[in-house]
Amino acid sequence: MNDFNLFRTSDLPLIAYLFYLNVPLERIETDRLNPRRKIFIFKEDMMVKSAVWKFKNKKALVEPEAYFFALRSVKARIYY
Repeated sequence: MNDFNLFRTSDLPLIAYLFYLNVPLERIETDRLNPRRKIFIFKEDMMVKSAVWKFKNKKALVEPEAYFFALRSVKARIYY
């Protein structure tokens, strides 16, 4: 897959929202400039574009407990 079809982010709340929506994760990379920072990479499609737009424009709605568990899942991938 070429890198033009990929969405990259290190924004933890956004990553948790994408996990909440069950967006498949392609891979996790370490930032070259800051090795403590992780970059999550997702295949960019219309669903991801729509989800990112909703999140950035404060239109995203979540079930709080499910979002909390998605956030825990993201943190587990980063720290363990």
